[in-house]
Amino acid sequence: MPIEHYFHGASARPIVEAHRRALAGTTVRTRTRWRRRTYDVQLEPLRAEDESTYVTSPGAIIGVVGVAVDITAQDRRDRKRERLLEAERAAHALADEAVHERDQLFGVASHELRTPLASLLFTIQSARSGNVSEETARKLHHAERQALRLNRMIEQLLDASRLSAGHRLELEPEEVDLGALTHQVVARFEPELDASKMAVAVQSSGPVVGRWDRTRLDQVITNLLSNAIKYGRGKPVEIAVEAVRPGLARLSVRDYGVGITSADQGQLFRPFRRLHAEQRFGGFGLGLFIVSEIVRAHGGEVRIESEAQQGARFTVELPMALATVAAAVTATVTATG
Repeated sequence: MPIEHYFHGASARPIVEAHRRALAGTTVRTRTRWRRRTYDVQLEPLRAEDESTYVTSPGAIIGVVGVAVDITAQDRRDRKRERLLEAERAAHALADEAVHERDQLFGVASHELRTPLASLLFTIQSARSGNVSEETARKLHHAERQALRLNRMIEQLLDASRLSAGHRLELEPEEVDLGALTHQVVARFEPELDASKMAVAVQSSGPVVGRWDRTRLDQVITNLLSNAIKYGRGKPVEIAVEAVRPGLARLSVRDYGVGITSADQGQLFRPFRRLHAEQRFGGFGLGLFIVSEIVRAHGGEVRIESEAQQGARFTVELPMALATVAAAVTATVTATG
């Protein structure tokens, strides 16, 4: 009796075809659906062992032996898992597209904002240099500080946009005294520190000189100090600069503010991560990301020690010979990339 007698209809075509292949001498392993059930099927050709009235020679195929295992429940689980994975892949694709569009927007907006902001700063500084009253000078000074703050935020957006696009930070190394640079940055914050009645103590055992990018290290110190002032709850900030051993410099910034739980510390150096309420603390969540990228570009390391409500200490360690370290980093990237 033909196989179609047992399996008929459009849904039976795969199993019928599998039987025909087995009758042709092939071992068949397949998965098929039949009457709303799913089966793993294995079919083996059945061969004659000796001559009989039905066959002409031993080994001739006289039928098919099959085993079918019902895997309907497993198949449903597999299909559900695949649907979830597909939904997750689609969500990731949408998220990646959104991030790409955001980075493009930030890049374009940052470039467009730089020109009018530079003009505004020039106008404010020109006005301050003229003959103005003490009250006007105070207001102009406040306006200049806010414009400079906005300028730093725009630079951070530009850096984040470049890094997200896969570009490396360009460094211009020169001989820099890390201690002297730290004092310069702190002096820039004096009006803000006076207004908030915060004290910043800088401890340095002497010149700590290395070949670094001065502008980028200025960003590192500025961002760490700004972070300490923002989250320090008005308590003193302690900065230490030292050469811990030949060829290695260390900068640490310690505050006694809100602190960060150990569970959240892994997210600190990722872009656009805000661990505290936006209503209380402004910014884009880029400062520490930029710090980590600049330090990494110098071949250094940044780490944090903190507990909730116990403040935080950020420690940056930098090799003093940037050129040697940069070459080693490039070689490692080339070898592993």
